[in-house]
Amino acid sequence: MNLSAPWPADILERMARALGEVQQRLHRAAHALEAGNVPYAIIGGNAAAAWVAKVDAGAVRTTRDVNVLIRRDDLEAAKRAMGVVGFDFAFTNGVHLFIERPGGKPSEGVHLLCAVKK
Repeated sequence: MNLSAPWPADILERMARALGEVQQRLHRAAHALEAGNVPYAIIGGNAAAAWVAKVDAGAVRTTRDVNVLIRRDDLEAAKRAMGVVGFDFAFTNGVHLFIERPGGKPSEGVHLLCAVKK
């Protein structure tokens, strides 16, 4: 495809690759948590995108991270499960998250929110 400057010639491939990486991260996290018997819910941009896709696939927007809700009591089990599939736990800028090995970025991580018990 010929896009005029300032776009690199491979810009569409880069965009598709970035979307695919988020999708792969989401699937790896979900499979890891399921394998570790950790109850979870996908929340945030991916959850919204899944709902929007049911109504109007053309209205789906992208996100660069994955957001997961777990119970605080399951945090240690989640750390073990995610570690098996190549994620390290971190607490950065007030956010609990899993960062992909090697060289992952917090902004592209699996961000955790812990459900509050009543």
